[in-house]
Amino acid sequence: MKIRVITLSIIASLLVACGGQSKKTLGTTFESKAKRIQVMAPEGWTSNNSKKSPYDLQLLSANKELGSGFFVYSLSDFGRPVTGMEILTLQVNDMKSKREQFTPLEALRTEQFGEKVVTSITFSGLKNKVKNHYRFAMVRYPSHPEIMVVVLQTSTPKQWTTKRRSLEDIVLSTELLDAAKVKPVEAVEPVKSVDEAKPAEVKTNIPETSKDTVTKPTTAP
Repeated sequence: MKIRVITLSIIASLLVACGGQSKKTLGTTFESKAKRIQVMAPEGWTSNNSKKSPYDLQLLSANKELGSGFFVYSLSDFGRPVTGMEILTLQVNDMKSKREQFTPLEALRTEQFGEKVVTSITFSGLKNKVKNHYRFAMVRYPSHPEIMVVVLQTSTPKQWTTKRRSLEDIVLSTELLDAAKVKPVEAVEPVKSVDEAKPAEVKTNIPETSKDTVTKPTTAP
């Protein structure tokens, strides 16, 4: 299986304590291809339904300066055991190879919100001399550890400052639909603590993907 890799515009935001997201900024519900996940977004956001889109679901803000692309993975899709961090690392390294001045903005962190475990890391980079922020997030469900949702988010620096909260709310709104669920197996261990590493130390927290670690991805522009 080829792992899909994404490089389009997407969103980010701040996580809300006590296992829930603030729904005040969210008003529209979207379903992914094959109806595997459901996601909420602010009014005015739209989905890209193009058959050429590599995402299971891609959402864009009205001004197209924010977006969020979702990939839904089942670990059984792979021919061998693979970890969520391997897939997340692959996405980061793919983007790094296509951007200039790709530097850490926020440290790797993992937090548990109710029935969701979210691991995220954020970078900034230049494409054609234009700067954007890139947030990579992985959403796991302890009651359905076979399923993992990987999200690539991007934002202009200005939008990141003003819209960050509602953007992370979108990630937290991700819910599995029946089509994605499999018979529950042993749940993943609860998150014990948040990684408080400084942004400058992020590179040491996500190792470079070694050869044959994961299937070579389809390259993105």
